[in-house]
Amino acid sequence: MKNKLSQLSVKSEIKLYADIEKVWNLFSEPSHLELFHPFCKFNKTIIWDEQKKTDKLVYLNGLVYERIIYSCKKIRDSNYTQKKNKVKNLKLNRN
Repeated sequence: MKNKLSQLSVKSEIKLYADIEKVWNLFSEPSHLELFHPFCKFNKTIIWDEQKKTDKLVYLNGLVYERIIYSCKKIRDSNYTQKKNKVKNLKLNRN
């Protein structure tokens, strides 16, 4: 049986009026979350090359995640595949 908290979700959407190439290049950069994520304390690159992309995301509340990006493929038209992240909770710091 699910508890009430597990049924809650938050969704947000924005429209970007920008060239898809520029947006894709920004999202493909290492440590890109530091540029625009509102709750990101820092986003440290662990490995970021053509074969593998792994980084560490630290939120303002101290929650730490290691993200492993399994697929990051660009489609030639205005649509693209989103990063498919396997997120692993590494540790919780409450400093």
